[in-house]
Amino acid sequence: MTESIGAIVLAAGSSTRLGRPKQFLVYRGQPLVLRAVEAATKAGCAPIIVVAGRDTDSIIETLAGSQATVVHNRDWEQGMGTSIRVGIETLMDETPDFAAVLLMVCDQPFVHENHLRLLIETRSRQKNRATIIASSYCETLGTPALFDRSFTQDLRSLVPGKGARPLLQAHRSETISIPFAEGGFDVDTPEDYQQLLRMPFGKAVFGGLGRDHAKPREVVAQQIFGQDEE
Repeated sequence: MTESIGAIVLAAGSSTRLGRPKQFLVYRGQPLVLRAVEAATKAGCAPIIVVAGRDTDSIIETLAGSQATVVHNRDWEQGMGTSIRVGIETLMDETPDFAAVLLMVCDQPFVHENHLRLLIETRSRQKNRATIIASSYCETLGTPALFDRSFTQDLRSLVPGKGARPLLQAHRSETISIPFAEGGFDVDTPEDYQQLLRMPFGKAVFGGLGRDHAKPREVVAQQIFGQDEE
């Protein structure tokens, strides 16, 4: 019997450093939020929950025709932990028997269906599936990350401003890391976006990112599972 793997795409941030909503930045012909949803769809995730904040109506419009369910987080300004909680509770309502949940953000442009499949396949090969399968880059762990359903209550109880980073730290011995060098690049500033548009796509995804493209370890750790915007 095939397990049900849900996905939560965090897309409620205000993108203050960028100056405009990063969810709608276009890369290779698609808004970033749609790229994330399509990667999860092609990897076999269902349902796919997109948690939105200030720009909920625009995200609904952008994702029209996709397989995503968009939900509004009225407490989005309090931090990423509230969006994870809303996503988990929506997933529980839609698919009570889900086996695991894939946690994603929408500003990692090099997330590809193949990497998501690798996370899911790694879980399927474990005798004890009560684990976390996380992506590793810049000497830290981050999204995309796959959490077994046994972590449901932990994900619902996260401190609003700190996201899932403390959960990963607390369960490091139960976490399997999958290398994903490209995960170290995300879009937070206009300079990041311009760098993205100049970056050779094939080299970035299949050849790995060099040190010039990756952000410092402490910055990545804060942005992915810390207090920074989604």
